[in-house]
Amino acid sequence: MGSELSKNQMTKVIKDLLKANGTGVKENTARAYVQTLQRVSPWFLEEGLLNIPQWEQHKEDLMRWAQTHEEPLPRGTFPMWQLIRDCLLSSDTKVKGSLQIGEQALEEITERESQKDDQTERGI
Repeated sequence: MGSELSKNQMTKVIKDLLKANGTGVKENTARAYVQTLQRVSPWFLEEGLLNIPQWEQHKEDLMRWAQTHEEPLPRGTFPMWQLIRDCLLSSDTKVKGSLQIGEQALEEITERESQKDDQTERGI
């Protein structure tokens, strides 16, 4: 998820998912969370999944980071994590639809990054 396009896509996924669940979030807030996600759980977007087991693992990564790094996590990290988790657990059809779109976007990010890695390995 190194590219700016990937960061923008994931930011949109988070904004749209939270909006579908009735929580508006500013672009900068969502972008800051994506940066934290990338720094604390770099594996997350490589997996290409947006579900409870991966989200719980991300929480463990956040907690481990908070305990082992002097640099604190950005303010609001855990509340944002909880809001997204609430979306993942929601049975609301609007939220589920937004989640499906988000999962597709994650798959696209994963595929694009995988292709980029393949090209780098081949020297293209």
